[in-house]
Formats: sequence, C-alpha cells, structure tokens
Amino acid sequence: MLVVLLALTRLHGGAFGQSEQPVELVGTLAASGLPAYDGEYSEFDAVQIPASWAQAEAPAVAVAAATAQPAQEGEVVADAAPPLRAPSKESLGLADLGKSVDVIINEQSVSFRISNELLFPSGQATLSPTGLDVIKRLAAILNKNEYQVSVEGHSDPVPIQTRQFASNWELSSSRATSVLRELVRDGVSAQRLRAVGYAETRPIESNDTPAGRAANRRVELIMDIAPSQKTAQGATPGAAAAAPAPAAKS
Repeated sequence: MLVVLLALTRLHGGAFGQSEQPVELVGTLAASGLPAYDGEYSEFDAVQIPASWAQAEAPAVAVAAATAQPAQEGEVVADAAPPLRAPSKESLGLADLGKSVDVIINEQSVSFRISNELLFPSGQATLSPTGLDVIKRLAAILNKNEYQVSVEGHSDPVPIQTRQFASNWELSSSRATSVLRELVRDGVSAQRLRAVGYAETRPIESNDTPAGRAANRRVELIMDIAPSQKTAQGATPGAAAAAPAPAAKS
C-alpha cells in the first residue's frame, strides 16, 4: 500500500498568509490505479489511510485470479493422456510358452529370442526337431493377431567358410529364412513376415567368453505392436516382397 505522508500544521481557516505556517510536503509516492482521495484536509491528528485504498486488490492476487478462470461454456478441455503400459504375457497368449524362448516386451514390440543351439545343428540352417517344435508354438501365438513380424538371424564373430556358407552373413540370413518358411507352413501369413541376417553386428553379450558368444548366436522374432503399425487389413507395402514363397512340406 502506497501512502502519501504529509506533515501539516493546524490550519486556522482562510487563505495562507505570511503569519501562517505553510504546508510542508515531506514525501510523496505515486500510486497507480488507486482511487482518488476526496476526504477533508482540514485537520490531521495522525497519519490516516483512506478506507477505499485498503480495499484495492493486490496486483499478484489479481493476476492469480485471472489465470484461474474456469473454462467457458462450450470450451473443450482435453484430459491428460494415460501413461503407456506394456502388454502382459497373458494378454498376448504367452503364459504357456515355457523357458525355451526369452520374451522381451515393451510398448513398441514383443521380441521372441531363441538360441541357435535350440533351433539348428552347428553350422547348418536346417531346423532341428526341437527347433521345429518351438517355431510351431510361436506360430500359434502369431496367428492370434495380425502384427508385422521381422525374423532376424544373428551369429558370433567366429568366422565360418563352408561350401554352403561363405560367411556369417549367409549363415544368419539362411537361418532367418528357414524360420520364416516354417512360420508360413504353420499358417502365418507371408504378407506379415520378412527375414534378415545381421551376422555378428548386433551382439547382446560380450564375445570375449563362450557363454557370451553362445547368447549372440540366436534368432529373434520381433513383432511390432505399435498402434500406428498394426496391420488390421493386410501387410504394408513391400512386406510381401521380403517374404519368399512358402515351400511345400516334406
């Protein structure tokens, strides 16, 4: 509150004369937005504060009141978006999968990580009987939805050079393709699938130990569950070209 302090002498009425003491202005503070004072100046026994000045709203309070205005009629106020949650294994039909496959779930994808030792004989790309059983179980799960699936082959950095595979690139790609073909034979639409080999370029463990190299030799099925990528009516353009034609069962 800003106050004008005046030191006044008692006035005896009439105009000021030479014998009368003039009013001495001790100090003044400009007050912006305060109502004009229209009281009597005839006599001050003490410093007075006009009652109307005390009722003026403080600027900070006025600003807070302005910012807290309720929404106008017809105005749409958006609710805060709920936090994203990863789907559960049960909701994806994975409760009975067992320990043969590691499952990694987040808001964007579900990854099925399978050791090459479980799927293939050493240095080969033909699925073993155990590998066939695992892929059939995964196919049953994939057939419950229509999400796009990437089948990815991985290896360790130990070189391979055989008549069939010149490097780990050929081996990892062939293993991914073998898994894809089995998924198609088990009813998964080829339009949803693609196969790719990464050789040793994407390790998940250190290659300095036998256990780490074994973990890196794997096949991963990555199912894209992001809402914008869900395939409700068919595959995205180009997905069909990534999947080879299904081979007849032997």
